[in-house]
Amino acid sequence: YLKTLYEYFYEDINLDQETNFNLPDDFLDLEYQKQAVVAASKILDAYNGVFLSDVVGIGKTYIAALLAQQPDLMPEWKLVICPPVLKEYWDETFQEFGLSKYRVVSAGKINDIKNHPKFNDYKYVFIDEAHRFRNEDTETYEDLYDVCYGKKVILVSATPLNNKYSDILSQLKLFQRPNRSNIPAVRNLPNFFKSIEKLRKEALEKDIDGKKIIQDLSRQIREKIFKHVMIRRTRKEIKEFFSKDIEQQGLTFPEVADPIALPYEFDDEINSIFNE
Repeated sequence: YLKTLYEYFYEDINLDQETNFNLPDDFLDLEYQKQAVVAASKILDAYNGVFLSDVVGIGKTYIAALLAQQPDLMPEWKLVICPPVLKEYWDETFQEFGLSKYRVVSAGKINDIKNHPKFNDYKYVFIDEAHRFRNEDTETYEDLYDVCYGKKVILVSATPLNNKYSDILSQLKLFQRPNRSNIPAVRNLPNFFKSIEKLRKEALEKDIDGKKIIQDLSRQIREKIFKHVMIRRTRKEIKEFFSKDIEQQGLTFPEVADPIALPYEFDDEINSIFNE
């Protein structure tokens, strides 16, 4: 049993020996970020794609940059697609982490990527705010699908599910064959999500406890899909499982206070305009 466990967790146990971490001088050397890179590398190799979905403030961009440093990725050309306001941030981060073979493109210019001279050289695609591409019925999604076809895809998003379960399916299709998935428990992704949505609708029609059914369906998605292709930790989990390391590094997460109600009233003029 110990031999089996050792072989299974070999890369995690030999973290520093099996990975390449070249941190900028002023960056914290955080164990939880390095462990995410090890896990993401294994997922990327097995499934051709991975969700980097740690909650806000954990450092997903830095984890993505560390992932891009790994031996399989470092020598290859990488494409980063992000919102326009984050283009400079991604470019600066990749430069700080010593990366050179990459290009950062605004999400609004995906259609132009295929015409770029280096289009066929890209082997890895990093997509920031990946949940923005949850609607398959748009030209932008079709362009993104064409860009990702045949490449390995890193989806960076703290909220891969926004409105409905099919949001997840749309993003999975960027790196998985929908009808021939290699995710162990779900061979046919569209059928799986169709059945999930059907169960949700039936429960609502029968007036079954909506909260309970949503929790159960979400659990199924976590266990059958996300367990295999997602890296996600909360601040609470980081503090619980990496407490010794973050204390040594001097890292603290700000405590979020409860919201404070600030009631106000319209004066007569504003009230009249509002009603009109």
